[in-house]
Amino acid sequence: MLEIILAVYLSGLCMAMWKLWLPIYKHSKRLAPNSLVARHPITVFFTVLFMFAVAWPMVVWASLSDDYSESFKEAFIDGAITKDER
Repeated sequence: MLEIILAVYLSGLCMAMWKLWLPIYKHSKRLAPNSLVARHPITVFFTVLFMFAVAWPMVVWASLSDDYSESFKEAFIDGAITKDER
């Protein structure tokens, strides 16, 4: 039973990183190459992975719906990149 729960948790986490984090990283790298997200991708990757792991149910819910994922990406990019870096 534990293996099933762990498989669902990890697959949801991988799906969220693939569907949410990867487009956020690509868009922010193109939008602001000198931002913190673009300059330190490994550190930000593990930070986002930890945040997604803690808030797993909400992140999976956002990654399953296209409307929620687009609004999540826009809000994340607006919070991660300041107006001066753009």
